[in-house]
Amino acid sequence: MIQAELQNVIRVEIEVYGRVTQSDIIGAVFGQTEEVLGDRLDLRTLQKANKIGRIEVETEFTGEKTVGIITIPSYMDRIQSVIIAAALETINK
Repeated sequence: MIQAELQNVIRVEIEVYGRVTQSDIIGAVFGQTEEVLGDRLDLRTLQKANKIGRIEVETEFTGEKTVGIITIPSYMDRIQSVIIAAALETINK
């Protein structure tokens, strides 16, 4: 399978009071954006179609909160990538 050239990288800084795992954060990304993005920009569908790559999460627990960065490689145009990035800002759980 030939994959399109990487066009954009979505990076989101996160800060969560308390300890959370990387899988908690990835679950929140998929779960919380499901209703926001609609069918055309559903993250699971986009991954299956190779429009976005693997969601990576780097975290560090500082004693009272977890801080980190979510990185999503995007093979879509800038507008679609920005819409996904904006949707990630809605995650609050």
